[in-house]
Amino acid sequence: MNSKKIGLLLLSSVLFLSACKKKSDEKSQKTITVAIQSAPVTLDPRRATDAYGMRFANLLFSSLVKVGSKLDIVGDAAESWTYKDLTYTFNLKPGLRFSNGDWVEPEDILFSFKEYQNPSNVFHRSYKDIKKVESEFINNTGERLFSERQLQVRLHLKEFSATLLADLPILKILPRKVVKKFGKDFGENIVGSGSFSLVSQSPSEIILKSVKDHAWDSPKIDGVTFKVIKDKNTLFLKTIKGDVDISQSQMPLDKVRSLKTRSHLTTVIAPGVSMAYLIFNLKHKLLQNHEVRKAIAMSINRLPIIEHKFHNLSSAATSILSPSSLYHAKTMKNPDFNPEEAKKILSKYDLSKNKLVFKTTNDPAVVEVAKILSQQLRKVGFNIQIQSFEWGTYYQDVKSGRFEMAIMNWVGAIDPDIYRTAFHSKNFPPGRNRGFYSNTKVDKLLEEGIRIEDIKKRIDHYTEIQTLIMNDLPTLPLWYPKQVAVINQRVKNYFLPANGDYRSLTQVTIEDF
Repeated sequence: MNSKKIGLLLLSSVLFLSACKKKSDEKSQKTITVAIQSAPVTLDPRRATDAYGMRFANLLFSSLVKVGSKLDIVGDAAESWTYKDLTYTFNLKPGLRFSNGDWVEPEDILFSFKEYQNPSNVFHRSYKDIKKVESEFINNTGERLFSERQLQVRLHLKEFSATLLADLPILKILPRKVVKKFGKDFGENIVGSGSFSLVSQSPSEIILKSVKDHAWDSPKIDGVTFKVIKDKNTLFLKTIKGDVDISQSQMPLDKVRSLKTRSHLTTVIAPGVSMAYLIFNLKHKLLQNHEVRKAIAMSINRLPIIEHKFHNLSSAATSILSPSSLYHAKTMKNPDFNPEEAKKILSKYDLSKNKLVFKTTNDPAVVEVAKILSQQLRKVGFNIQIQSFEWGTYYQDVKSGRFEMAIMNWVGAIDPDIYRTAFHSKNFPPGRNRGFYSNTKVDKLLEEGIRIEDIKKRIDHYTEIQTLIMNDLPTLPLWYPKQVAVINQRVKNYFLPANGDYRSLTQVTIEDF
């Protein structure tokens, strides 16, 4: 055999062995792929207000407390806490460190609260009642190892806040030195305190690896790749093929039935705590008129959309708070569908000269729903023009109040104080009262609600607030989507939390067949 042939054989053998090793390495890596519709606007938890941004923050960072599977507040970094004389005292679990190996110290806790209380932070109003924060090691004696030291955090309040515990899951434990080093660029240089750490991020995918020595919640898998898949048909095909392990609240509902017949897939349907709604810009000459907003409400027929478009995997909405919330006002109802009455109301307005721009994302499913809603509104005389945008552009417009009418979602609303966030007149953009709604009576009630300790009185109080908001119609609740997850059978122990986050990824195991 000549030397040329021997060389080719050797090269082939090397390539074959290399391919085998690569395949073996891939199989040894216990990783899963999760489909997401869009990349988060930022991974910096101080600025994350979109649903994906907040869900990633829960994976990459720890909080003192978190939202439990039953929408209750449970410990995260805190193993216990007490409240007495306007002071919350949290005893943290020992051994918490950041993904770069640094231990969490009292200075990091103090810095984290300072960052979130900064008036420039979008969440700062949630922590305005905290007068002073103290943090120290309570067992830092002798030769005790850092991993055994226990932090205590004390929050001294100006006055009682009924919502503080529900707001604390948003406040993440930040690495003081790293945040100071990178400043506004921290979102591209994430170092967190959570169960996962960031490997890489791009507009098309985010790769996380497990923190195997996390103090209390180490994942059982090696990592997760979040793939941005915007096209629904592509998502469907990749799920069938096995390229996607988990698709949560993304699968086209008309595909769910066919996926149930696939033996390698499991379909899970569960209640959710998100609400789709129309938001009106009340600075608009036409929409600032309550009569016009009422006519819009009377022109919208949800039931055919829910039945035919959503295959009954949604239910009509009346409040930001879902029916699973203790504070949901169960007696509320939307204005009756009555297009003829709407026409009478609108007869005094020259709608032909008052074009309404209806903004949406460019997601085909959302655009299709917008077309149905626009068609219903055109039947009573509205001049509607749909404009669709890529998610980042769209979200920035709505967040800044640059819209006339838009379709949005409230995601994960649990505590009734969400109404203060959404509708108090002090929360105009850059706050989250994006439609510029103002009602002095509602403002007063929202300010009083945060001070009510008795649960029954608080329920009655927020029932009144929800009713007033529904009557004013600064937004129009549309429907509560149910959560639908399609899971590859190789993934075990994944469950759908009511608030739609990904925390159960820490419990997931993989069984390759």
